[in-house]
Amino acid sequence: MPRSTIDNRKRQEDEVLVLSNIYNNNEFSQSKEDIIECYYNAFPVVVVYHGVEPCAMSLNNTLKLIEEYEKSNKDKKKLLQAKYGRKQLQIVVEKYLTTEYLKKNSKACPNCSTMIEKIDGCNKMTCSYCKVCFCWLCGVHITTKNAYDHFLTVNNNCYQRLFDIIEEENVEL
Repeated sequence: MPRSTIDNRKRQEDEVLVLSNIYNNNEFSQSKEDIIECYYNAFPVVVVYHGVEPCAMSLNNTLKLIEEYEKSNKDKKKLLQAKYGRKQLQIVVEKYLTTEYLKKNSKACPNCSTMIEKIDGCNKMTCSYCKVCFCWLCGVHITTKNAYDHFLTVNNNCYQRLFDIIEEENVEL
């Protein structure tokens, strides 16, 4: 293992031990080679070290953490950064914001589940990944030879709605 990796691991373990002593009232009895603190739970828990990948957080805990960080003063933010890691906090916030954006502004391709965003144009969509045609309005995979037939079928809810705009798509800039 390269020397810098070993030094980084030791530094991280030392930081965790310091935080552990703060949060556990100096009752940390395990050796630092085997154990590291995991703060992504509701409270600090001693667990086996799992590398640089952040612990999984529930949506509720993610929201609480983001809210706590946003409302914190400078010193509290520094403590949270020391507790979770500045980069990990950034990753948690970015993942949450990305997920929320995708929920509000995109739909999954009915064939491959790739998230697709419609900016403008008609409601006949073509997945950029698998090239399948589908209807933006109803989400159905269009299998006819002429994909526009979906919007010309009289007994279809999407009849003559090729250029209809869904109200929640009208976002003011």
